[in-house]
Amino acid sequence: MNIDTFELIKRAQKVQAQIAEMEEHLEQIHVTGSAAAGLVEIDLNGKTEMSRIRIDGELFAGGDKELLEGLIVAAFSDAQEKVKEAQTRELRGLAGLPGLSGQGFPDLAGLSGLMGGAS
Repeated sequence: MNIDTFELIKRAQKVQAQIAEMEEHLEQIHVTGSAAAGLVEIDLNGKTEMSRIRIDGELFAGGDKELLEGLIVAAFSDAQEKVKEAQTRELRGLAGLPGLSGQGFPDLAGLSGLMGGAS
């Protein structure tokens, strides 16, 4: 078996470039998750980083702390699911990596760390 070291290095560099491109695309994805018909909304980017949370004032009037906490968790979960859907749509053709094309991308935010890049 003849291994071409130069070819392996070129492939690794190509994978690093693809990961950087995917991360740029992830930063451009923005979704809003909601709970209780929009009384709680959470905005995430494609790397599941939260950028904003909105809570309707009427939720504070009831004084039900546990209800509010549950709605925040539900809105965050909704946003995470939307991020996964958006990742799949946006990156389906972009990935070009064996085993990724056409599948969900549950944890792309950490991929650059595997290749020695910054997250």
